[in-house]
Amino acid sequence: LIVELKMAAAIEEQLNALEGDQERNVKELAALQMRILNATLMLNDYELEQSASNKLNHESLSVKELLDTLPSPSQDAKSDRRDKYKFTSRTPAMLHEQNLESFAKRLDQLRIHEHSRPRGSHAVGNPSLHAVRVARNRHPHRHHVVASASFMRPAGGKEVVVLRQEELARYQQLKAELLSGDEGRMHEATAQIRRSLSVERDPPITEAIRAGLLPLLGGILRHKNASIVFEACWALTNVASGTNEHTQALIATGVVPVFIQLLSHKSENVFEQAGWALGNIAGDGPAPRDMLLSLGIMQHLVEVMNQRHASLGTSALRNTAWLVSNLVRGKDPRPALHHMQTALPMMVQMLYQDDAEVLTDVCWSLSYICDGPSEQIQAVVEHGCAPRLVELVMHDSHVVANPALRALGNIVTGDDIQTQLVLDAGFLAVCG
Repeated sequence: LIVELKMAAAIEEQLNALEGDQERNVKELAALQMRILNATLMLNDYELEQSASNKLNHESLSVKELLDTLPSPSQDAKSDRRDKYKFTSRTPAMLHEQNLESFAKRLDQLRIHEHSRPRGSHAVGNPSLHAVRVARNRHPHRHHVVASASFMRPAGGKEVVVLRQEELARYQQLKAELLSGDEGRMHEATAQIRRSLSVERDPPITEAIRAGLLPLLGGILRHKNASIVFEACWALTNVASGTNEHTQALIATGVVPVFIQLLSHKSENVFEQAGWALGNIAGDGPAPRDMLLSLGIMQHLVEVMNQRHASLGTSALRNTAWLVSNLVRGKDPRPALHHMQTALPMMVQMLYQDDAEVLTDVCWSLSYICDGPSEQIQAVVEHGCAPRLVELVMHDSHVVANPALRALGNIVTGDDIQTQLVLDAGFLAVCG
């Protein structure tokens, strides 16, 4: 917020000094109004003193005066802006939709675009993002995954992992059931593993890895029984919601191409869960994101969505929007432009959905793409996104309006033609 206002103040100062060039004045004014509006949307992220709040409500302030009314953000506010993008699972007692209320409340408090989440059933927010993703029990209020083993620090200073032997012993018994070849026993064992990895605190992910469960669960993903596949996919999604080491252990099993193929599974539950697992992997950082892109995930996802978009339920659409946001985000390095261009027709289609959560993730995705060189901005404007983004700035929910405004703000950082497209779409009228 402070950065937004300082930049707005700089634009305001330059605008006051401008003379003559009316067209440039209009563009500078548009950029200023956009930043002021964006800053206003962000005000709820900070606790203002009541006097400052009253002043904001009843007086017309310049940007510099507005800046002066803001207290410095507290350390708690800073530490609360987490940078993880994974979601972990909880218990299976509740369905995905039960998390929506918590998700909305959380994002109303602080907009965090979640990268990964475990699958579970607690009412937790992304996706986004989502749980370090609880059943897109959507962007659950961001959980930092707690290590799944105990740690001791001996006098020498180096941490030593202390595995929970009872969990290891139980997993060894369940391995025998997975290898039994009996469909009923396999299903029950897979469900037990999934439940154990869905606990809210300290899930035994490390123990599951040490027990050798990951390759077995990866093999079950090829089973003909969709219910068993779903349970295995859910368990592995929660592994991917853990630490970087947990995600790397999952990748090392070679299961990623299988997840991508499962996006074509006839079961919508399996399709959604596979997308959730892939979103958690992509949210682990640029390297796993680029690995997924190199394996053709974007093209495959687009083909699947072209066939199934009209028949997918809201939960699956939300999950897909969150997955795409994790595939196009990041600057160091950025995803290759051709992957973004592949995704844009699908994103435009979802941009006209009515669901606020789908719109939120799609708008953030567009803002990520536009937060780059001119050719990335051009790819977005060529797909006609600007008019719809201007409409969404006026959305009833600021969790949609904010990323829509961010996307437009990134577009107007481009060349004059790209800026003019935003103006022609009616942005000045929206700014009032």
